Amino acid sequence: MQSRNARKPTISLRLPRRLLQKIDNLVSRTRMRSRTGFVERAVKAYVDELQEARVVIVKEWTEAAARAGGGRPRGDLNPSHQVRSLEVYPN
Repeated sequence: MQSRNARKPTISLRLPRRLLQKIDNLVSRTRMRSRTGFVERAVKAYVDELQEARVVIVKEWTEAAARAGGGRPRGDLNPSHQVRSLEVYPN
């Protein structure tokens, strides 16, 4: 029979031994209870930071692709140069 308690979903995380040693060192220095708690807090902080960040997508394309998309881009462009498309999405 399975437990009726609601448990947190879990994932398997494989980390290099050297990184685990660094994490263990930080856990003992900060007097945290466990490596798992440290990793949970670090991932949560990282996700929170990413949610507040702007997403920038940079795409490379050639002058031929620019012409197909509505004409030559502005500026003095040599056909051998590549043009970049930049899209910025605020959070």
